[in-house]
Amino acid sequence: MINLQNVTLSHKGERGFTLRHLNLSLPRGSFSWLVGPSGAGKSSLLELLSLNTLPTQGQMSVLDTPVETASRSALRHLRRRIGFIPQNYRLIPEWSIFDNIALPLRLHRHREPDIRREVHAILNWLGLTHHAEAFPSQLSGGEQQRVAIARALIGRPALLIADEPTHALGEDQAHLLLDAMRQLITLGTTVIVATHSSALMRSFPAPSLSLQNGTLTPTGGHHE
Repeated sequence: MINLQNVTLSHKGERGFTLRHLNLSLPRGSFSWLVGPSGAGKSSLLELLSLNTLPTQGQMSVLDTPVETASRSALRHLRRRIGFIPQNYRLIPEWSIFDNIALPLRLHRHREPDIRREVHAILNWLGLTHHAEAFPSQLSGGEQQRVAIARALIGRPALLIADEPTHALGEDQAHLLLDAMRQLITLGTTVIVATHSSALMRSFPAPSLSLQNGTLTPTGGHHE
């Protein structure tokens, strides 16, 4: 599913490396926590795994596809199979909440009646039905985070990557999200969640990846 061999990432214009010599293997349908202090490189690793950036060195396969030899069209197709919940939401400001959430389904060319049904169902699940026609700027931070979650989940991704997905959520909403992730795992989705919340991790015991100064140390479970 995911395989990294001696992967290094450096950002243009920066001295040194953000991520160094990473080795990792995650099977289909696995769940992993990603932990580490602020500035350790967690967000950079998640951007890499979601194919928003590509490695500077090393070999990386995502969804069993070698990234370094993939064509642009193949990478676009891979990205559409990945659900990403970024820390800063990344909603399209000119689009309604409905249209932001519907984006993955439209990229996959679902029928509009099916899109309306699925979007309204997930809006109801997350308590956002009354915001369907609102714009991101009209929502609170917690509401925007729920929209980002809905957009990532609605396409039933093969890989779900989440960067501090509960930091603006209440306890009940955080547990709703974890329940949804559990359901995705049973369907074969691989899930990786970066968090600083030890309480959240205790509520769902799973293997963790520890990132320190750009170096990855897997602990327990399925990692190499």
